[in-house]
Amino acid sequence: MRISLNWLRRYIDIGENPQELADILTSLGLEVEGIEQTGVLPEHLEGVVVAEVLECWKHPNADRLRLTRVNAGGGSILQVVCGAPNVEAGQKVLLAKEGATLYPFGGAKPIAISRGKIRGEISEGMLCAEDELGLGPSHEGILVLDPSATVGTPAAEHLDVACDTIFEIGLTPNRADATSHLGVAKDLLAWYRIHRDKNKILLPVDHLKLGSVTGSIQIEVLVEQNERCPRYTGMCFSGIEVGPSPEWLQLCLRAMGLQPVNNVVDVTNFVMYEMGQPLHAFDFDAIAGQRIRVMNLPEGSPFTGLDGITRELKASDLMICDGNGSPLCMAGVFGGLHSGVSTSTRRIFVESAHFQASSVRRSSMGHQLRTQSARCFEKGADPNICLLALERAAFLLQSTARAVPDSPVVDLYPHPVLPAVVRFNGQRAIRLSGLDLDHDQAKEVLLALDMEVRDLQDGNLEVHVPTNKPDVLREADLVEEISRIYGLDHIIDPGTIRFALPQAGDPNWMVKRSLADWLSANGLMEIMSLSMVRSAGCIRAGWALEEELVFVHNTSNVQLDALKPSVCMGGLEALQFNANRQQGDLAFYEVARQYRRKGQEIEEEEMLGIWLCGLREAPHWTAPKGLPNDFYRLKAVMSSIPGKLGLGVPAFEPIQHDPLFSFGLRWVSDGTTVLRFGKLAAKIADCFDLRREIWYGEARLESLMAMRSETVRPFVEFGKHPFVKRDLALVLDAGTPFDRIREIAAEKLGILLVDLQLFDLYENEDQLGKGKQSYAINLTLSQAEGALTSESLESLMDELMAEYTRRLGAYIRR
Repeated sequence: MRISLNWLRRYIDIGENPQELADILTSLGLEVEGIEQTGVLPEHLEGVVVAEVLECWKHPNADRLRLTRVNAGGGSILQVVCGAPNVEAGQKVLLAKEGATLYPFGGAKPIAISRGKIRGEISEGMLCAEDELGLGPSHEGILVLDPSATVGTPAAEHLDVACDTIFEIGLTPNRADATSHLGVAKDLLAWYRIHRDKNKILLPVDHLKLGSVTGSIQIEVLVEQNERCPRYTGMCFSGIEVGPSPEWLQLCLRAMGLQPVNNVVDVTNFVMYEMGQPLHAFDFDAIAGQRIRVMNLPEGSPFTGLDGITRELKASDLMICDGNGSPLCMAGVFGGLHSGVSTSTRRIFVESAHFQASSVRRSSMGHQLRTQSARCFEKGADPNICLLALERAAFLLQSTARAVPDSPVVDLYPHPVLPAVVRFNGQRAIRLSGLDLDHDQAKEVLLALDMEVRDLQDGNLEVHVPTNKPDVLREADLVEEISRIYGLDHIIDPGTIRFALPQAGDPNWMVKRSLADWLSANGLMEIMSLSMVRSAGCIRAGWALEEELVFVHNTSNVQLDALKPSVCMGGLEALQFNANRQQGDLAFYEVARQYRRKGQEIEEEEMLGIWLCGLREAPHWTAPKGLPNDFYRLKAVMSSIPGKLGLGVPAFEPIQHDPLFSFGLRWVSDGTTVLRFGKLAAKIADCFDLRREIWYGEARLESLMAMRSETVRPFVEFGKHPFVKRDLALVLDAGTPFDRIREIAAEKLGILLVDLQLFDLYENEDQLGKGKQSYAINLTLSQAEGALTSESLESLMDELMAEYTRRLGAYIRR
């Protein structure tokens, strides 16, 4: 958020230099992240004066140039060649006379002004645009001044261009009271009252009282969504003269990074940055039926914004419509093209309303319209300043656009928001904050913050919190307010540091960490994703039904309103983020929790998620196409996890009817799916705009840890003799699961079997027969006591082959 020092000085006397003020603001919780010096030094405008264009005619030798005669003051009439499209006779402009040096905006090379000929015609100076004077980036035409400007006045004196200092403040989500210059000034006032001058007050701000206005214009307002629009205030004005804003107003808006539009629009923007209350001005004659309706429109309804882009509305978008139900404005977010103020506008309706934060946030994020108005409402604007902001706008419109209030004030506020009442105990505050302050000092700080305080005479205070601080609802919140005003540097140093030793943590933490280290060693990267997700996305993708979601009240980001129902979502968001940055060869894992509501209970599970995508190894001359991340790599990782935990080799079965997977395998133990993995369903991947194949696996860590704790793992003495390896070629029915081959070998050979690998799979209908495959396996055997003799080994292999023949119908290739 940008805050102008010159603008702040409109409301409060400030004697500190910019760095000192930045330190004060930071101590108040308004962290200054940067300081920018703007404006033009007076010496850079030497030789530039206010002038009047007396005549203007076409240049005889150039189509795009014009000749002008200008009065530069002191009886000096000069001829100036000008290329600006907006130059006209009668204008008051800024003239750079011969000998002046201009310093353009953005640090461009200085321009020395001299007398000379342009296309054969004498030019004795230069009529200046905004960027040529260094006042801003605009080069759309020369800078046209207010008609009241005095000819011959130096530009520095006329513009009052003292350099400004802009503070870039990192505003936290809980500081809805500091979204404006007046809000920051009130915070500074509280600081001054405690640390400098307890009698300091804000400088007066002019308003135009509207309570007794009747007028000749009638307008009807109907709010159909009271919950999402708790207050709607507005008024009609006539006699509007739309034109450029005064220089002081333009400079204020440029300090905020805005380009001035016209006096009406600029006033609404000024009040928003001054008071934190967004306003919107409608062309009254564009409002069909002289009626305003605050309502929702059907899904897909078209809305053309001020930027000329037509967007399809969502059914949840709150809209300001006319009497015919046509959209005029997206409530609190963006104005409409056809109802905005133009040069032909003579009557306007000014809206000063309060909209629900979550409603504004949803529309703003959904349509990617991140406006300052939306940011104000999202943080929680004060509904009780709507009328005050309208009165401030009325005063400014009267003085800048000759506006005349011409209707009764519309103020629909069925359920007024009252100040929060909080009981405050000074002794508890000391314990919470560590501050060395007494009861009276705490009361003094609260009063400095313009809070109404009543002493209950029992050590407690009853505090009425202003409605511009919607986040201050508890005693702890008041302690925070007192701490930042009184000063965190006043916290007592106890001389010792005390801390509580953490309780014994997760007994399986080391096991999980070892598992994570193993995954990292195998080329996977660990990620950490948010626990909160968008509920709408969960429901659309089929992760969970609405009644299964665990909703949270997240004021920092109202879009992230539910706890993650599946650990899979975090990894897919990470894949999407990387894919959008041309990073498609990825292997992730995460240990995280997932949450689901089952009736009145909330189930919370710790899960391990694994995501593979793209290539595991980049293309190389030895492997021109690279090595892909595929089902078999995922299976290798997932099937090794139980072994790493001492649970042996799992027996997998095909996944049936699981909407998460196109196909895959799972390991079920005692009716619980402990592991499952496979190719992610295309519908799920499409929800994250992922076009590549995604291989996903997950494991229930709590189930694995429970099985591990129940499994007795006796120590087996290492064999003293070399391993013995034997190969077998089994001809089996095509599609026979390899797990069956492994199970039979494990049952028959017991602890003698060290390892079993499939090293070849062969198909040939002529040699093997129809529907047959040859499985070539390698067995590694070892015996702890004594070496395996040739006779015992041959006997074991004969028994194993007989078992394969009996149970699988195998034919042994010899």
